[in-house]
Amino acid sequence: MVPDDAPAAAAIEQTLPGDPWSETAFRESLRRPEAYFITAQTEDGILAGYCGCYMTMDDAEIVDVAVKQSYRRQGIGGALLDQMIQDLAKRGLHVIVLEVRASNEAAIRLYSARGFEKIGVRRNFYNNPREDALIMRRGSAG
Repeated sequence: MVPDDAPAAAAIEQTLPGDPWSETAFRESLRRPEAYFITAQTEDGILAGYCGCYMTMDDAEIVDVAVKQSYRRQGIGGALLDQMIQDLAKRGLHVIVLEVRASNEAAIRLYSARGFEKIGVRRNFYNNPREDALIMRRGSAG
């Protein structure tokens, strides 16, 4: 992802439940050295989806996976996640954590199919609507 992708990413965020990331939030994240965001774009340059994470020395936290509504159910989210896992492995980061809305069954299935396992719950983590987050991890923490 490059800063010029921020408006399109923010537009996708507006279609999602919860508190959407703003264009400014994307631009600020992209300036952080520990941030890594990838995108999926159509042949004509439309941003179809993105996946972002923050990396530490030992692991990474996926902070966002989103696909534009008109491109959902085409495997884009899975492809982004697969690419992110590969890219992080090349950097030596094999432990990946994330939070997901407890009601987001499609995302939970996507993550589970890629080796993520539920390791905990954050009560009332999300707003709009208020909801628990499942904490999921891929890879061994020890």
